[in-house]
Amino acid sequence: MRAVAAAPRPGECAHDDEHPALRDAQFRHGLPHFYAPREFPPAGQPRAPEAWTCPRFTGEVAEECVSGLEGLYEDESS
Repeated sequence: MRAVAAAPRPGECAHDDEHPALRDAQFRHGLPHFYAPREFPPAGQPRAPEAWTCPRFTGEVAEECVSGLEGLYEDESS
């Protein structure tokens, strides 16, 4: 995840659709629909596949994951 978070990102996105919100029901419901649209109908307006696979969005997701995990395995006695 750190490598993805640190990877260079394009200055502009190649898609017109907005990225899904990271901390929102839109993400929780949109991601399953993206991977399995028949099993998970969209809740609201679904995002385009290009928005989900965008390098800028992927970097944002990785940054959120890394920051959420920082310090998780540090020794608590220090």
